[in-house]
Amino acid sequence: MVKIISLHFILCFVLFSARSQSIYKSYSRLANKDLHSAQTGFDKKIKRYPAQSAFGLSLCYIEPSYLNLDSSLKYLLIAEDTWAGLSEKSLSKLASFGIAKKSLVRQKEILGDLFYERCILENEPQCFDLLLKTQPWNNNISQIIYNRDSLFYINAQTNTSAEGIEQLLNKYPQTSFRSKLNALLDSLELRNGVKTNTEEELAAFIDAYPDNRFIGPMQDSLYQFFNKNDLNLYLSFVQKYPSNRNVQHAWESIYKLETNYYHPSLLEGFAIRFPDYPDKEQLIEDIRLSNLQLYPFQDSSVSESTFGYANESGDWVVPPRIKIEEPSFFSQGYAVVGVNGLYGVIDKRGVEIVPFIYDEIELLENSLILVSLNGLYGLLNRDGSIRHSIEYTQVVDIDSFYYSLYKGEKSELYCIDSSAPMFFEPSELELLDSCYYLAYGFDGMKVGLFKPKANCELKELMSISYGEIYKFGEGTFVAELKNELKIMSESNTTVTDSIYGFISPVHDQYSLAQKESGVGYLNSKGKEVTDFNFEPYTGMMHSGLFHGGYAIVKSDGLFGVIDTLGNYKSPPKFEQLIYLEGSYGVRTGDTWSIMSLDLDSITPSIFSSIDALGDGFVLYKENGKYGMMDAQLNSLFPPVYRSIKKFKNYFVTVGCGDDLYYIMNSAGALMSTKGFTSVKRLSKNHLLVKIKNKIGYFRLSDGKLIMQ
Repeated sequence: MVKIISLHFILCFVLFSARSQSIYKSYSRLANKDLHSAQTGFDKKIKRYPAQSAFGLSLCYIEPSYLNLDSSLKYLLIAEDTWAGLSEKSLSKLASFGIAKKSLVRQKEILGDLFYERCILENEPQCFDLLLKTQPWNNNISQIIYNRDSLFYINAQTNTSAEGIEQLLNKYPQTSFRSKLNALLDSLELRNGVKTNTEEELAAFIDAYPDNRFIGPMQDSLYQFFNKNDLNLYLSFVQKYPSNRNVQHAWESIYKLETNYYHPSLLEGFAIRFPDYPDKEQLIEDIRLSNLQLYPFQDSSVSESTFGYANESGDWVVPPRIKIEEPSFFSQGYAVVGVNGLYGVIDKRGVEIVPFIYDEIELLENSLILVSLNGLYGLLNRDGSIRHSIEYTQVVDIDSFYYSLYKGEKSELYCIDSSAPMFFEPSELELLDSCYYLAYGFDGMKVGLFKPKANCELKELMSISYGEIYKFGEGTFVAELKNELKIMSESNTTVTDSIYGFISPVHDQYSLAQKESGVGYLNSKGKEVTDFNFEPYTGMMHSGLFHGGYAIVKSDGLFGVIDTLGNYKSPPKFEQLIYLEGSYGVRTGDTWSIMSLDLDSITPSIFSSIDALGDGFVLYKENGKYGMMDAQLNSLFPPVYRSIKKFKNYFVTVGCGDDLYYIMNSAGALMSTKGFTSVKRLSKNHLLVKIKNKIGYFRLSDGKLIMQ
């Protein structure tokens, strides 16, 4: 009886062992990619061994030929829930197949990525939304949220339903696309309200949606029906739309058109023809003061610091005031002056246009006034009213049409004709020349080319994808892309191949360029006109350009001069050559001579230094003193001066006998017998002169000396 019981026990134990071992046979089959047998085995044991079987099934259903993500996740979660009940023996056997608790974690990460990738392929926001609800553990949660919201936004753009947008905003109030959805809502109002862009439709839209973000641009669009440089259209606009933000611009345009931008000879006629012009005081003041040049002088009769403005005869026009500091020249009818360390603006009547409360003021060329206070900047209109509050870290006056306002790294672009920011994405705009602008993006790392259109809009000529763009010739540009230079046309077509390491702008119809073989020249169409076997040298960007049909080149370590055909006008035999704006400087050892190609002559090599003063005049140093000659090598000033400086058509000299400055013309004649204790450039047209404690002004336009 005992033997029977023992035999029965042994048989039960063997059967039990066989059953328990079969689950691991399924893992062996799984390892051998016998997926069907493995899956069948796991299915049979799922109730008895839920953790091992469920994880095995999860592994089966993630195999490409057996792929079923939903089933794989389902069984993984079962395994995860039951894993804690596994015995040490079972864990040891699973470990022999490389399976442990961290295997579940890794499987979950893999499934999370696969579900995320499936949603990317489906490209439906509901898929991502379901993932957020069912898989809060997914490692891609931030991308899931972004993709869901971006797809909802894209669908909103396609569906064009204002009601649908509002539902999205209510359902997902924290969406990062909230501002874009709001903008889209405004755009839908615009799209539904403005279909034909007629004057009547725009006016109706402006009345119906006063809070729409596009009201400003719509007012501007309405204004464009009248902004045609036509006097009658501007007058009609002022009468029909007195509340439009461009009314003042309309009046300014009327004023500009009728007076040819405030020309003195037309101001009185404007006053007669337009008695309803709103800014009569400005008109009267313009008529009275437009041609009056005023000069800041200190009142010597008063012991305290007092400044006023006098005319060229010395008569006070703006009477002296106590404590006025650093008075500037008048520009555009205004002058910046200081009081007690702060600055303001006055007009030619002495009327305060801008109060004396700012740390810094600058009169911009676009007619606005830049003001600064406590390290921040703002802009005022010409009448002193606030155009932009003092809250910006930087104001960039791009040109007379555009300017940028910065708050830290964020910037907004404005047009002078509108106080609302332009819808222009690049962070920075720079004037390339009068017709073109560079726009920077990608944190200033890339640049594109734009051209202004009507209403200050900017048309893209070259996308913001280049490392550098600069002017080549008329309507052509040098653009760097992927470290290669190309000459591009305005229509974005390539003029040259990308074989040059350097290309200069066209000068005198030719461009200096460099490639692997050496330096040579291109014509204005980007075609090579010389061999590219010359050597680069310091100063090449000035002397190496063509001037008057000639350019300095270097060959075999020596310098010569070629013509536009590449033929030598002067063979390469000089140690150094520099262009002196009409003549050439030639170095021999430590001394210099001056050579004229036109005269086919050269001076003796006796100068210790030479320099171009401009307009063909050459400054030279001989025996430690300075002299000057013209492009024809005529000596104008003998070498007896400590210094010679050129200002337009006049020269300021300091002799060796005293410390006084004298102003002379190009013939060497004194413009004033007085010697000045100092002479400094004050403005484009004036020098500030000083005789002991008295100041005066030398007018460069006609050589007149104005002293009080």
